[in-house]
Amino acid sequence: MEPRNSTMSDLFEKQCVYFVPKYQRHYVWNCEDQWEPLWLDVTEIASVLYKDASERSDQRINTKLVEPHFLGAVVLKVGGITPEDAQTWKVIDGQQRITTIQLLMAATYNYLKENSLDSQADRLELLIKNSAATGTGQLKIKHRELSYKQFSSVVSDILTPWRNCFSDQSS
Repeated sequence: MEPRNSTMSDLFEKQCVYFVPKYQRHYVWNCEDQWEPLWLDVTEIASVLYKDASERSDQRINTKLVEPHFLGAVVLKVGGITPEDAQTWKVIDGQQRITTIQLLMAATYNYLKENSLDSQADRLELLIKNSAATGTGQLKIKHRELSYKQFSSVVSDILTPWRNCFSDQSS
């Protein structure tokens, strides 16, 4: 085992596929206990970064203004290489966290597209899907458990049915 500190960007920037095996528990994150606290942290960090960027003449984001959000450990086992040359990993622990982050990324992608922020959306899409050269744009996470059946269609279509979870947080 080789422990290391990584960011979500580190996990998702590379051409990879994270396989979540069937034996993993069902997705149990809910709005009140997990989504809402995460969303509050995300919006707080975004507010600080946005405020600073809007006050700067170059409008660049200074990520040193905020501490990284700690989501906990993700345990992975090297799985091999796909026929399309994407590294594969078996998710031993952390499947609910990375699944949630991917859903949040998809919702953010959708928001950026709706607001004609295409270049930012395109950069984010590279964290959600592999390039067409590695698996014709396949998603970075593949679930084998039936409780995740809707995940790929939701993310693939960049739909956001979970957005109502945050309707009280808009400000």
